[in-house]
Amino acid sequence: FFPWFAYPLLGMILTELLPGNNQDKKKTGIIRILGLVFFAAGILSILILPDKGLFVHGDYFRSGVGIHLFIIGFILLWLLFCRWIVRVLPYNRVFRLIYFWSRHVTIIYIVQWIIIGWGILIITSNSLNVGFALTAGILIMALSHGIAFFYRKIRMLMTAKKSHSIVTGDEKSS
Repeated sequence: FFPWFAYPLLGMILTELLPGNNQDKKKTGIIRILGLVFFAAGILSILILPDKGLFVHGDYFRSGVGIHLFIIGFILLWLLFCRWIVRVLPYNRVFRLIYFWSRHVTIIYIVQWIIIGWGILIITSNSLNVGFALTAGILIMALSHGIAFFYRKIRMLMTAKKSHSIVTGDEKSS
């Protein structure tokens, strides 16, 4: 059906579960246990039942339940690892970049898919060697970041101009 739909649902659940102040060890423990269970169930189902029913791992577009269990477990454990890293390491440029991407994920996602969609039309899919594909991926990330950055700047200028005109009464009638 739509197995990928589990990921937005998981995000909605995690929004409620993840403690905002890092003090709720019980919720963090539940997430850790669930992550380990899903991760292990995914690995076991892939290893033990690679070609049986719902656990067929298929291909990129038709992954079975085992792959999705594995990915969900990995996501849960990865999020806990990231929370730990943020607590242990001081704020730095890498964190600033990741926080920017996090705040602007929707515009970056849209820009990437527009670039990728047009790229597939121009280059055709699966025609790049690994080196060129990696280079293209890095360029798409950089371009998406740049567009999101300038989009944010333009939005900030427009918002500031609009709020200034409201405060000063300089709005032009339309």
